[in-house]
Amino acid sequence: MTLYSAGVRDPQLNGVMWMGPGDLGTRVDEARHCFADLPWLWWVGPDSDPGTLDVLLARHGRPVGVSPVMAIRTDRVADVPHPPGLVVEELAPDADLAPWVRTYGPPMGIAAEEIPAMIRAEEARTDPPGCLVRFAARLDGEIVAVSELLMRDGVAGIYLVATAAARRRLGLGAAVTAAAVRLGGRRGALIAALHATPAGQPLYRRLGFTTIADYRIVSLPPL
Repeated sequence: MTLYSAGVRDPQLNGVMWMGPGDLGTRVDEARHCFADLPWLWWVGPDSDPGTLDVLLARHGRPVGVSPVMAIRTDRVADVPHPPGLVVEELAPDADLAPWVRTYGPPMGIAAEEIPAMIRAEEARTDPPGCLVRFAARLDGEIVAVSELLMRDGVAGIYLVATAAARRRLGLGAAVTAAAVRLGGRRGALIAALHATPAGQPLYRRLGFTTIADYRIVSLPPL
């Protein structure tokens, strides 16, 4: 069983991503105890034990959505127009992360009171050197879109693609996504992958991503 937690009171930031063979009922109880003080979700993917979803539903789990996994060859990402003057930069490891987090927080639905905890969680990350790269797109010096590249097992994982509400539909999300994919390719990844929201899927398709799998998302009642 693979669990993750940012320690922030937002269900998408705490949960279970994978369940292997074993006593599924016991594993469900373990997860519920682990997240007793936090909101959380269970993501049931194609690599989980086939009986996982049935067990969760039998334990009064409630399906809350489906998250497509989309992928692309890193040398096949399309060029998408973006506004003149847009600058996409890699943040330095010691950069001030507060403006970056405040850019993705509202689009992700993170409550305003949880943003300081999210900033602390980002600052506390201990990813191996070179594995994590944060991107910021700026217009007139202001961060207007962000993304994150996380290299793992030869795959370029793309995360936290978000655009400020007042700057949507300008190609900014596409720009920061493409920048992360291309850097992943330069660092040796043949494939880039991401989880797509309904709003993001058309953008990713324009870049050349295709859907390769679905995760079913389940919420369980508290203990």
